[in-house]
Amino acid sequence: MARDPRRGGDPRCARVPGVPVPAVRRTAAVTATRALIVGGGPAGAAVAIELARAGLPHLLIERSRETGDALCGGFLSWRTLDTLARLGIDPDQLNPARTTTVRIFAGSRVAHAALPRPALSVSRRRLDTVLLAAAVAQGAAVERGVTVRAIEDGQVRTADGAVIAAPALFLANGKSDVRGTARPASARGADPTLGIRVRIVPPPAMARALAGQIDLYLFDRGYAGLAMQEDGSANLCMAVHRSRLQEAGTPADLLAELGRAMPVLGEWVAAIAPDATIDAIANVP
Repeated sequence: MARDPRRGGDPRCARVPGVPVPAVRRTAAVTATRALIVGGGPAGAAVAIELARAGLPHLLIERSRETGDALCGGFLSWRTLDTLARLGIDPDQLNPARTTTVRIFAGSRVAHAALPRPALSVSRRRLDTVLLAAAVAQGAAVERGVTVRAIEDGQVRTADGAVIAAPALFLANGKSDVRGTARPASARGADPTLGIRVRIVPPPAMARALAGQIDLYLFDRGYAGLAMQEDGSANLCMAVHRSRLQEAGTPADLLAELGRAMPVLGEWVAAIAPDATIDAIANVP
């Protein structure tokens, strides 16, 4: 399965250009900035937008040169949409289609409900691209391809040996720990949570049946969510404790097992392309 399936995507979803990567050549041993943001995902971009609006000097650094498709965060609730609106983000930029209902599966039981307000599903590639582009449009200073190696004594040391000093530091690096600010091992617990995601390009009839809703599948030591995204793919993403995955074997084994236990999910598992990539991340906070 292609990493960025576009077939069947919503034609109302205009293409958003990526954020250009500036050339970074530091001439001083130590670069100083009033505020430093580490990470260019949704949290980092939101901080950059607010600081740029306030006219406060800052710098956002992001390790990737190209916006990827992060595993988590593909469903945006109505509360999140309110927050994005305050940042100047039009939800239609993300996905013109809305999610208004939820189906919850637990074994043989099924419950249906209307969401309190419309939500939407969106790929992280598009969400991150739109937010970072909005930050740059507001005047945010963004540098990409900059990897932080350590944070010590209020200074940030990057992979190229540069040092950035900032009295205000915003850590927006997601689940990736940085030396000097690592989470304690106890934060993961004895049975940490893993994230698993696979993209499915469904037949038209299945896509129509899922349109406008999100399906939640509850199972022992985990749950999975399924929704259509703006690019025409269905996003099947789950959070599962490590012990549960180990019992099943591999992520593919777990999906097959859950599909046998919940026939509606099984139809979607059967629609996964033979060459589909199953993404996984460990130690989800």
